[in-house]
Formats: sequence, structure tokens, C-alpha cells
Amino acid sequence: CLRFDRRRFPTLLESQTILEHLHPLSVKGLAHGHMVAEVATALCEAINRHDGRELDPELCRVCGLLHDIAKGQARHEQEGARWLRELGFDQAAGIIAAHKDLDWSPGMAISEREVVHLADKLVRGDQIVNLEERFEEKLLLYQGDAEAVRAIRSRYEQARRVAAAIEQAAGQPLATIAVPARVACRT
Repeated sequence: CLRFDRRRFPTLLESQTILEHLHPLSVKGLAHGHMVAEVATALCEAINRHDGRELDPELCRVCGLLHDIAKGQARHEQEGARWLRELGFDQAAGIIAAHKDLDWSPGMAISEREVVHLADKLVRGDQIVNLEERFEEKLLLYQGDAEAVRAIRSRYEQARRVAAAIEQAAGQPLATIAVPARVACRT
């Protein structure tokens, strides 16, 4: 029987246990999760340094790692959130639920939820990419599906708004923040 500490989100060790024993990911899925975790942590730390906020880098790291635990399931973000709620990790569940679609408007606070959401949009596979590249690829893939194109464009605009707010909070462009994440994952 697996026993987890009861807190709002799992520790890194608990996250690894979840991915090894409860909800295993493919090698590619794990690589993606690790890179999203690194990017989310880098964004979080940049915001904290520049803006004096107290966002939780550990929360960003574990949610980045776990965000796709239900990949392959219908509405994987909601299913993954449900799995985490069942384990007692409600705060992490809320972040996982928002990694695909985010209810956020300019002027609202930036939290770990927005950080993980954007980090996922900045990583394709295990590579850091810019938003334009990530979304143009999706638009090309789904060009024959008008509803999918509309949803992709909406997500792209939302990601651009969140990116602008995070750049402002961090006091630097996303590209300069993500560089340490790229180096950290390769060492």
C-alpha cells in the first residue's frame, strides 16, 4: 500500500512514486514532464526574484512533472486532476486541471497555475520552443477542422496574454528565463 503525506500537493519523491507505480507515463511523456517542470520552476523563480512574490517553486516543479499523468484519456487535464484529488492533493489538482485551458484575464494575479500552464505551452516534447512555433504547428496539423482551429487560436491568444504578464512580473523575456531550464535538464 502506498502512503502519501497529506498536504495540498505531493513532494517530488511522491510525484515520482505516482509516475512509477500509479500512473506511469511513456518515456516521451516523462521527458516532457521533466522539461515542463524545469521551465515552470525557472519562471517561478524569476518572478519571485524580480517581483518579490512568494510563488512556490516546488509546487510548480511537481505540477509541471505531473501535468500530463492522464495523457491519452479523454479530457486528460480533468482526469489527471481527478486522480490527484483522490490522492488528497487538491491544490495540485487545480493546477493540473488548468494546464490545457486557463480561465485568466490580464490584471489578474499570476499564480503557480498560470506558470505551469505557460510552461507546458513552451515545451514541445522535451524541447523548449516559442509560443508562435508551438501554436503554428498545431494550426497546421488541424487546418481542416474549423472548430479545432478556433480552439487553438483561443489558447494561443490566452498563452500570449499570460506570457506578457509573466515577462512583466519576471522583468525579462521568456527566452532568457527558459535558458537555465534547458541547461538544467541536460546536465
